[in-house]
Amino acid sequence: PGVGAAFAGAAETIGSDYELRRTLAKALERPLGDEVLVRLLRTARSIGSDYELAELLVAVVRSQRLEGGTRDAFAEAAETIGSDYELRRTLAEAVERPLGGEGLVPLLRAALSIGSDFELAELLVAVARSQRLEGEARDAFEAALETVGSTYERRRVEEALASPGAAPSRSR
Repeated sequence: PGVGAAFAGAAETIGSDYELRRTLAKALERPLGDEVLVRLLRTARSIGSDYELAELLVAVVRSQRLEGGTRDAFAEAAETIGSDYELRRTLAEAVERPLGGEGLVPLLRAALSIGSDFELAELLVAVARSQRLEGEARDAFEAALETVGSTYERRRVEEALASPGAAPSRSR
């Protein structure tokens, strides 16, 4: 943990988004402890380029476990992405992993930042096909769906929920 904290501290001094992303991504080549991963994700929030931050967060999803505090730090970093496309792409990568209801909630809350009906619908379709929607996760999903203004896009999400390929969920 001490070396990881020192690494993250040194990385915070890098001014280039590309170089910072590249440096942080190098740390992801091995499993990181929760404390170090949270610090890395907090450092990542200083990346101003939506593309560079999305690339780093996708690498995090592919190489690290997102549970508890790391999942929350991931969602907080994702919320700093301004591009609807890059945010959807990043969150879609995360929701393809088994999360459980509790793990899905911060990601769905981050999705509320997506202003594009198409991009949000794409993400919600991916969630409907890959995750169980129960309790708080179902509420967060429905809150995100409420922000989709396009009738066409809402219908796409509702059809994905009702399709046989959708992840099973129980109604309350």
